[in-house]
Amino acid sequence: SMPPPPPPQQLKEAQNNKMTSPSSNVPVDTLLDLTDSSSSVKTVLPWDDSGLREEAIRLHYTNRINEQIETIQKAEGECILNKRECIGLKKRLHIAEKQHNQFAVDMCNNDKVRQQLEEELTLTKDKYEAQIALMSEHLCAMNDKLVNLNEENQTLKLDTPKQGRKKW
Repeated sequence: SMPPPPPPQQLKEAQNNKMTSPSSNVPVDTLLDLTDSSSSVKTVLPWDDSGLREEAIRLHYTNRINEQIETIQKAEGECILNKRECIGLKKRLHIAEKQHNQFAVDMCNNDKVRQQLEEELTLTKDKYEAQIALMSEHLCAMNDKLVNLNEENQTLKLDTPKQGRKKW
């Protein structure tokens, strides 16, 4: 199989300068730099032909893959959460629209009932006013009759001679 890609640019520069690792005094060209791009922690392992290099590369890429899987799983979890929230909001919106439509229908019906009641009130008021006017006229006519009868009574009393009382 094909060997893994060469180490990062930092290692190439170190190889060109033939520097040594400060911790082990091993020449840098014999070290494998597995720098994680997402952190500042560097894993530096010595290279040898005993398979340690391949194991280190496999471990590095396994860790990177696991980090990517974890990132994807978090994103999928957030996606599912957002989808559920959207479904809930959609249901609430549907219910609110139904309520809004029902309120509009109720308001229209209430407006019709209010108009009918206003018409009934106006009709009743007009009828009562007509009845009061008629009763007032009748009362005035009765009052006039009473006044006339009273005047006739007074006139008859004055016209009658004062005679002794007759017994019948």
